Amino acid sequence: MIQHKRRLYGGSIVCGIPQTFQDLSDLLPVPDHQEVFINYRSAVEKDKNRVVARTSECVLSFEILEYEETGDDEIRARHLFHELASWNEADRSSTITIETVKTPDSIGVENCKAIILVGTMDVTKSSRVPQDDVRHVSVFLYVLRLREYRCDILVSYNFPLDDTDDEYATQLTMFKDITHSIQIIDDKLFIHRPA
Repeated sequence: MIQHKRRLYGGSIVCGIPQTFQDLSDLLPVPDHQEVFINYRSAVEKDKNRVVARTSECVLSFEILEYEETGDDEIRARHLFHELASWNEADRSSTITIETVKTPDSIGVENCKAIILVGTMDVTKSSRVPQDDVRHVSVFLYVLRLREYRCDILVSYNFPLDDTDDEYATQLTMFKDITHSIQIIDDKLFIHRPA
């Protein structure tokens, strides 16, 4: 998948993001501490003797969060996953894997740690739809812990669960490529952050 270098937070961070992802701020207001990208995927499925066209959305977001001392970085990642599940009013959520990963030298910051968490959630599209319209989504989290700057960068990606392992593996590889491409260009983004 072709990645395009995107400038985040006014160019303070750059990151390779596939060209198929559209900047949500071109369509809707997005809070200053977030950068959100959306990719619409279309599929045609057979549903009870009829052909149905479905469009699903994959959401990639970056968020700068206040650093919380937890003693264990994986606990921080689990906490953020549960917060995300609560915010999405998930009926169910579960963690599949969690691991500490090496941060690339190109990131531009020393002494940082990163955790990748893979999980799933069952979320209802809206409160007005019947319960059988629950979306089963995969959720990938990347938590970049910047203790020196007293903040975390949370990268989250969610996409509808597919029955094929190939699609899942493709999405995970893409997510790891995105997170591996993060470069902090200007650390003033963290130094002058409002409390």
